[in-house]
Amino acid sequence: MIEIDAIKSAPLCEETVLWFEFLLKPELLDKHVNNETKAIEVVTEFLNIIPDNNQQVNEINSPDSDSLNKIESLSLKLGRKQLALKILALKVASFFNWKLDVIEKNLAIQKQVQLLSDLCSVTSGRIVNLPLSLVHEVPVSIDGNKNALSFALTLYHRWVLRAQVLKGFNTKIKPFMMIMQAQEQTTCINPDDKFISGLESFTTTSIDYLNGIISDPEPFKMLIYESFVPLDEASFNRNDSCNGQKFDKFIIISKTELKAQIHYDLCSFYIYTKKYDLAKESVLLCKSNLEKLKVECNGKLSDLRFCTINDEHLRGYLLACGISEHETQTLFQRFNECLLTNRKNLESILMEDNYKKEIPLIHRKTAETVFDFDPSSNEYLKILALNSVRYILDGKNIVTNDIPFLSLRTNAQRNLMIKYFIQFSNDAHSHLTMKELNNVREYLTDFLHRFPESETEIKESKFLIKNEFDLIKRQNQSENKIKLSGMAIQPDWIVLHDSKLQKIRLGDVQRRLIASTTAKQIRKMLVELAKFNLQQPLWTINRNWSLPNEIRVVVLNLKRGFLQDFSGCMLGKVYELIQKKDFVVAFTLLNDLRNELKRADFASDQMVQKFGKLLDWEKINVQIMMKLESAWPKKPPVIKDQLIVKINQMIRSNEMPRLEIIENVMFIMLNVNDWEGCTLFDPKRSLIIELGSAFARTMIDVQHDMKTKNQLPRKREIWDLLLPIFNTSNQQQQAPNPKRNQHNRRSSDSPARFSMGTINVSTLKQFLEKMRDPFIITLLLSMFAKMHNLLKDDTNLDLYIEHIYLWPLSISNVNGYNIKTVSESLLQLLKLGLKIYPSNVGWIRLQGDLEFVNGNNEAAMKYYVQTLVVSTEHYSLPIQRPNIDESVIKKMIKCSSNLGCYLQAAVLCQFLEDIDYTLAFKCLQEKSGNFQDAMDSYYSLIWDNTLLEYIIHLHAKKGEHKRKLQAISYIRQLELNANNSDEVKHRAAAIRKVKFLRALANQFLTYTD
Repeated sequence: MIEIDAIKSAPLCEETVLWFEFLLKPELLDKHVNNETKAIEVVTEFLNIIPDNNQQVNEINSPDSDSLNKIESLSLKLGRKQLALKILALKVASFFNWKLDVIEKNLAIQKQVQLLSDLCSVTSGRIVNLPLSLVHEVPVSIDGNKNALSFALTLYHRWVLRAQVLKGFNTKIKPFMMIMQAQEQTTCINPDDKFISGLESFTTTSIDYLNGIISDPEPFKMLIYESFVPLDEASFNRNDSCNGQKFDKFIIISKTELKAQIHYDLCSFYIYTKKYDLAKESVLLCKSNLEKLKVECNGKLSDLRFCTINDEHLRGYLLACGISEHETQTLFQRFNECLLTNRKNLESILMEDNYKKEIPLIHRKTAETVFDFDPSSNEYLKILALNSVRYILDGKNIVTNDIPFLSLRTNAQRNLMIKYFIQFSNDAHSHLTMKELNNVREYLTDFLHRFPESETEIKESKFLIKNEFDLIKRQNQSENKIKLSGMAIQPDWIVLHDSKLQKIRLGDVQRRLIASTTAKQIRKMLVELAKFNLQQPLWTINRNWSLPNEIRVVVLNLKRGFLQDFSGCMLGKVYELIQKKDFVVAFTLLNDLRNELKRADFASDQMVQKFGKLLDWEKINVQIMMKLESAWPKKPPVIKDQLIVKINQMIRSNEMPRLEIIENVMFIMLNVNDWEGCTLFDPKRSLIIELGSAFARTMIDVQHDMKTKNQLPRKREIWDLLLPIFNTSNQQQQAPNPKRNQHNRRSSDSPARFSMGTINVSTLKQFLEKMRDPFIITLLLSMFAKMHNLLKDDTNLDLYIEHIYLWPLSISNVNGYNIKTVSESLLQLLKLGLKIYPSNVGWIRLQGDLEFVNGNNEAAMKYYVQTLVVSTEHYSLPIQRPNIDESVIKKMIKCSSNLGCYLQAAVLCQFLEDIDYTLAFKCLQEKSGNFQDAMDSYYSLIWDNTLLEYIIHLHAKKGEHKRKLQAISYIRQLELNANNSDEVKHRAAAIRKVKFLRALANQFLTYTD
């Protein structure tokens, strides 16, 4: 069916029916509309053809009362064509009995409003623009009918409530749409949502109207198919009432059916707005009227024309309001209803559940707390006993579970509770299995062993016989005769004051000293140990308490006594905690020891004063290690931080710390970008300091080049210092001993500290492990990447990262360097950086490039896909360059081909600015047995028509008819039409890109290494 204006532009087929033919031959409409599906299609066609002469209301604005009360005639306001089409649409809508669920499912919101507005206009004889005119009373002209208008307004007010419920439901399940193109990222508001949201102010009017219809004594008349008559020429000439419509033809809807349907709609709306009291009232009225209606129509509810209640939804509404029919009510439902209403029948429900076991035990426990029971009341003890019975029947040990029974401390409460337990367990005795009987018997036996005074109550049990009582009584008497003494009756391993147990007491004090973590505890244990008059220093009792040489010498030079032992034990514990990375407790112990040295009686002791300055550096060292361990990336320190300022002040003092602290100071100053401060250290003291100083001077040069915008590559000091490390001949000569290096880290005075002479791979590894600042890590990565590119000497395998242009363009004698060592250093720094900053897009891409160079295609694809996910926030933002450029797409294509995923590679070819059809066609011709390729399942993600045409050609050539038809169905999609605008093409491509990239993410990112 088409509009008459389209006849000139398109040839007509035999099945085509023009709309005006239904006016010339009204019987044609009866033949054309023969089922509900066909009827909704015809209504849609009529609504689409209706010319938009009168502006429909798409927004809720403040009404003009003058215009609302103004008399407007349909014959004057509407043209003949428009009025005729409206009546045709209403006639067809009456074919499916004005079912709102059918209208809501098949028509757009604007078309629903248009249909209801037309119904109100035709039945009132005046123009009615929804919803504004419904605020006021709608007058009926001579062309309208009061009963017909009442039906139309009832239908509309029901729709107002239902539309808000459906909108709320669709909002909760609305899928998240990703937009790839930057130009499509404009914020737009759905006009339908805006229109429905505006209906909220009319909700009260709709509810009042529907309640008024229910209470109206007048019969409710429903318009039917015969009520509407297609217009003809005579209709406009006769000037008869109702525009020729036969509103006197209707069916009367019983009040029972009307009430059932309206209460059903009101209940749905009340539940949506969480007005459960009103919802409960409405659903009960709906249920009662529906039961009456079943009697009136002899159970044939399908013959009803107005009432369309969904039985499953009605049962759901009943349950939501806490109502359920008793004949279908389960024990669990009765229990929940009891909790919601009152405690009535709670005891009987729990007794029945003890052998039926329908209520989960976790829900039964809520009965102990949901009501405000008095813990000493009989009602509470009964609930407790019932739950205890269920516990035992389930085979659980009540003593080892968190049961309120354990809180019963008095014998009276315990005896009363066991009395109820015996009563309830006896009631269930006949329903229990042999295993459950044994569970209760074992529990009662154990209870009698622990509480012999409850024998009188337990004798009433059906689970124990007299012989068992006598046996348990004799066992209890024999156990009472056994008397324990000494350590056996102690609650802990408390050693008695016995001279023969002196070694045990000494070991106990030493154990507690080693486990101490506070200065107060250590002081107390040292006082205890002093009573044993040990010959060795007390701080040597733990072999794990090892002190650095500088600190050890100072401690040994202290006067023999409490201060020496206290200092040794405190420092030993500090370094033990540092190894465990418990820096907070370690710093607290150091601070307590430093306060101890500030006592007045140590003011004149020079050794103590020297020791105090060393402790100040140790405190700084612990703070530095704490910062390096946990400050990045959450709260990285800066140069102006109090710790960094204090470090700069202490560096300029005459008292220098031990070498390990100097190196840690170097690391923290590098990471806060204090380049000038790093150059103050003597590079000859250690290789780490030499490396750090060279890097600091390099960073000063780099920052100067960036300020002057000098992008010319040139040699840097750190480049010249690190490049020889990777020389093959130097690596063979160095071969450092790890044990010797570990020893050198502890002893800065050892000559072995300077024996290596040049920086090696081990030194570089120690240096890289302390890097935290993202700018430093990026520059080091760019340096290693540049070295790797120059040594690899293959432009197709070049690594890319920011700032790579800063480094030299060539390396002499390329064959003399070990590219594997460069790759390992680069990978080590990458793993460290991504551990701290897992969302750094440039680093993730670099790791993908490195895996691609090493031939790990699957790992490379994983990191490339991860780069896409992170850079686009899971494809909610457009792809940004240069993070993802043409070279990355080409590498992904290569990886997919190497993995046997040829169709993936073909789809990826579309991501290139200029599609490589030669490569795409080659990929499509390949056959893959790889299950991960998905093969023809990816056809729906192809947006280039040339590729789809080639796929159709391949399947036709191979005789694969089913796959050919599948490809044809995709190329026929409207959004892939070659004549579409660029905006439509871009949107179609963007949607398919997102789906494809998400499929790749599910494939490569759903597992862990």
